[in-house]
Amino acid sequence: MALENLAPELISLILRNVDSPRGLHDMISASPLCLRVFSKTPQIFLSSVIRNALLTDNLRHLLTVRQTPSPATKSIVPEFLEKYFDASCSFNFPTEKSELMLLCRLYNRVTFLISCYTEYMYRLGLVDSILIPTSTECIRLQRAFLRFEIYCRVFPADGSVPLETVSANDEFSSIEQFDLFISRLSSWEVEEIACVELYVTLMIRDYIDELESQFMSTTNKYARLAWPLLPEPESEAEIETKNETERKRERDTLVELTALDQTSLSLFSKEGRYRSSDNISYMTSLGLDFIYDLYTAGEGRSELIRSNCQYSREFLPEALRYSPTWPPDHQYEETATLQNDSSRSNLGYLIFSRVEGDERMYKPITTTGGRYSGIRQLGDIR
Repeated sequence: MALENLAPELISLILRNVDSPRGLHDMISASPLCLRVFSKTPQIFLSSVIRNALLTDNLRHLLTVRQTPSPATKSIVPEFLEKYFDASCSFNFPTEKSELMLLCRLYNRVTFLISCYTEYMYRLGLVDSILIPTSTECIRLQRAFLRFEIYCRVFPADGSVPLETVSANDEFSSIEQFDLFISRLSSWEVEEIACVELYVTLMIRDYIDELESQFMSTTNKYARLAWPLLPEPESEAEIETKNETERKRERDTLVELTALDQTSLSLFSKEGRYRSSDNISYMTSLGLDFIYDLYTAGEGRSELIRSNCQYSREFLPEALRYSPTWPPDHQYEETATLQNDSSRSNLGYLIFSRVEGDERMYKPITTTGGRYSGIRQLGDIR
């Protein structure tokens, strides 16, 4: 039956049961009647679709992201995180349309980044097709990306502000980050966040490699024109007969180096490569909005990277260095007892977290290879 033939009451019931913002958008875009019903009380339908899209725990993470303190100061963040890690405390669900729209946008971006994450595993060449996460895996992935964003927001980066400007945010050291956030989570929960951090790090590194290749290609193409040699002395007659049109054509083919280009060329130097891991870690800490912008920036990606590549900071990789070791009597969970439960560790973590000779509770993040970092690339978060 066509939607246009249904009573508005039925349309309202249908819209309240849609389970994704994208699905709601598609319905009100395709049906004038759906749009009219939605327009009367948009808050009701936006609220319903957000609640339908996420399980209760992940809905709480979503609400937490939108309510992280700004500015993030040492007088506010500890109290906020105490509330966040107390499961008995709830976060207010917004009622304003504008806030509900922001929640929908955040959900859509997380969904988009999860699809990019699974596509990346396919591009590693170890599976035959893009993996479609199960419902349990979706819950884990949503939780991982949302918690990563919470971490970025409560410990924000401030290197992009003008040096003469005093930031309203406080700077949290890596040990403070560990004590306030990481130590409050079990090892497998931290591993979920670490998988996201490593994935984003590798993605940014790939973009920098791509940017370097483009720069070198352009430089080689215009090497003759980028720094023109002094011309041979010409006679007065030759100067007078010079074809002005030809000279203008050559000027038009020059590659302009802006101030941004000149200050960021060190990214491709040996010293820049040595520092690149710190710079990439900084960009990773800018959070999901920055990461989403990188994916979708197209030609603007170059400027986005180069405008942030000169900064560094202490972030998750540094905080994980404060990991304690397991006590001597620690008993690892047996894989035989594992259930398909998103509130517990998954099989991948149980198998690959046991690294001989490494008894740290929280495994370090490294992009230099090694058994465990390779497994993270495959997504043991799943």
